[in-house]
Amino acid sequence: MYLRISKSDLAGIPPKLTKEKVAGLIDHTELKPHVLTKKIHSLCDEAERYGFASICVNSGRVKEATEYIRAKDLDVLVCSVVGFPLGQMKIEAKAYETKLAVEDGAEEIDTVINVGKLRELSTAKGQEKETIRRFLLNDVGEVVKAADGKIVKVILETGFLTDEEIAEGCRISVEAGAHFVKTSTGFGPMGALPAHLKLMRETAGRKKGVKASGGVTNFLDMVRCIYACANDEELLNPVYFRIGTSSGINIVNTVSWLKYTDNWFIDEIPCRYCPSNFVSKLPEEIKDYYVAKCRNCQILTPAEIEERRKHHKL
Repeated sequence: MYLRISKSDLAGIPPKLTKEKVAGLIDHTELKPHVLTKKIHSLCDEAERYGFASICVNSGRVKEATEYIRAKDLDVLVCSVVGFPLGQMKIEAKAYETKLAVEDGAEEIDTVINVGKLRELSTAKGQEKETIRRFLLNDVGEVVKAADGKIVKVILETGFLTDEEIAEGCRISVEAGAHFVKTSTGFGPMGALPAHLKLMRETAGRKKGVKASGGVTNFLDMVRCIYACANDEELLNPVYFRIGTSSGINIVNTVSWLKYTDNWFIDEIPCRYCPSNFVSKLPEEIKDYYVAKCRNCQILTPAEIEERRKHHKL
């Protein structure tokens, strides 16, 4: 449930990084509903200036982003989210949204899996289980087909899922032909937890990509994500690892300060990143799942466990 990362573990990552390498891992993201066209234009300009992997926008903004990029002759890829942020649209609607986004110029597609169906899969049996699994394969597969060869990343919204459901979501995504699995929309709980990222990498394998998204707002967050699922030269490239964030400029600029101080790297405070911190935002069954894991934590010392129980009245 919880991946405890030491100061020395964290400090081992930055020597592998440059500003250019960090920027090339980032999908420069703007998905809020109140965004103006001028913000989409500035997103494109920033992506060119810093060398980000892509910009990531809502499907309704793809065309104007593409037209602006072409008019200014920018070297910028456009990624579009579809079925966003809930994933509860009909399969045909997700596929059609994908088709339109590609026609408008999207080179990559981030689609939200039907999270409710994925949760139901874990308790279904027999024919019902097979029916739900086929549904989920189609949910992802039809988007892959409509994307017509473009990169497809599947958002699992891991904060609403058990470890088994996260793993099964990865297996279904890979089987359906997706290129990446991705943690979250940024609108759900938890975001990109290292423990989830580690599980996703182990399940999806080294030949598929993992994207950390949700709550990656600073350089330390990024380093923790890299440690969890991209901690070698082969995986530390945009083909196999991405970060979705609206804080990309801040993260890239921080790289320059590393030669002056290593104060970024401290031993983590126990439980700071534990999923049990988010129980107030979770469905009852998922809340019970994480609280039970918290009570039986294998990471903390007995004294730390007792302190946590007192604090959270578990």
